[in-house]
Order: sequence, then C-alpha cells, then structure tokens
Amino acid sequence: VADYDLLVTTGQFGGDAHGVKLIKAMPLLTGIGADAVLNEILEVVKE
Repeated sequence: VADYDLLVTTGQFGGDAHGVKLIKAMPLLTGIGADAVLNEILEVVKE
C-alpha cells in the first residue's frame, strides 16, 4: 500500500497504511453516513 494515494476499505484493515490516508467506508454499504464518507473521499481526491 506504500504507493497508494488513498485506501478505502469497507472491512477490517489490520495492516500498516504506510502513511496513506485510510478511509473506513462501511457507511457506503449500510447507507448510514454514506454522504459524509463520500465527501471525505472527494476532499482527499481533490488534494
């Protein structure tokens, strides 16, 4: 993952993100809080 720009996961991630921005995206599956997660992803992508 060291060469990733962004790590979005809908499950458990127990590994080392190596400083990569990690977004927990379970709300995308449940729908509860999905807008907030999508906005967070959008902000990171804009950087």
